[in-house]
Amino acid sequence: MRALHIFSQSMKILYCHDNVYYRTSDGRVLSQGQFPYEYWKPFLEVFGNITVAARGETLSPTFDSSKMNVSSGPGVEFCLMPNMNSIAGLLKHKAENAKRIKEMVTSHNALIIRAVSEIGWLAYKEAQKQNKPFAMEMAACAWDSTWNHGNLKGKVYAPLRMWHDQAITKDADFVMYVSREFLPRRYPTNGQTEFASNVRIHAPPQEVMEQRLSRLKTSNSGDRPFVIGLIGTLNHKIKGVRDALEALALLKKSTNRQFIFRHLGPGDPAEYREQAQKLSLQDIVHFDGMVPSGDAVLRWLDGVDLYIQPSYQEGVPRAALRR
Repeated sequence: MRALHIFSQSMKILYCHDNVYYRTSDGRVLSQGQFPYEYWKPFLEVFGNITVAARGETLSPTFDSSKMNVSSGPGVEFCLMPNMNSIAGLLKHKAENAKRIKEMVTSHNALIIRAVSEIGWLAYKEAQKQNKPFAMEMAACAWDSTWNHGNLKGKVYAPLRMWHDQAITKDADFVMYVSREFLPRRYPTNGQTEFASNVRIHAPPQEVMEQRLSRLKTSNSGDRPFVIGLIGTLNHKIKGVRDALEALALLKKSTNRQFIFRHLGPGDPAEYREQAQKLSLQDIVHFDGMVPSGDAVLRWLDGVDLYIQPSYQEGVPRAALRR
């Protein structure tokens, strides 16, 4: 175990993960679906500042960025790198990214690595070389997320990614698991451990419960369609949206009750709309796209009677916790 300094706001912390960020012309950094500036506040309360090493892409001029999260803010710097999450990306960008990560590890006191991450793997190897302390944020199962991504490449890559995360977790000085049983069994560690969902939940005012009870009364009376909701990206198959549509088709055949399905999250819904058409669900399935994290998501959830969270990945369903 590396000798650790007492955590203080004078420490320079490097946070490594593979989320995709977009830097705008006015200097802001945006993210789809998750990682708003609010996400960094627990780290800033302890360390005062943090540098985020992640993937960076160019935002299309026609893309509506108003529905994205603003991730940047005071105390948070971003080092955005080319994508390595493919064979072509590894061959083209690994050497360049490894050099940048080496420089960042050298200039920071400690690291936090969030699973599952190619950037995190390079940072882990460099931290080992420089004997820098690091923590692992075990937020998801690498096997689940890669094997179920939706293509053959993912299934071939899954064993390697799981081995990477097992190695990082085993050697980490600290590990924060988002589940108490499955993830610690599959990704054991020799370091100190904690368990947390990574979701900050603020107690809602009493009127929220009153509105919910009132809505349930109207729903049970059959005066309006029953609303079923799901939050998750459409960019891969992990969130089980196809399974949800199959289940809704069975539900439609087995009940006379009117219902609709609403989905919230990033990604192109074209293939899911095609599936809904084949299942004769096109009139009751709605894809609402993205809204910024926080109040906009809560308002969307207020219009849902039943929230479902199918998933092929072991981790923590943050949307369900917020619900």
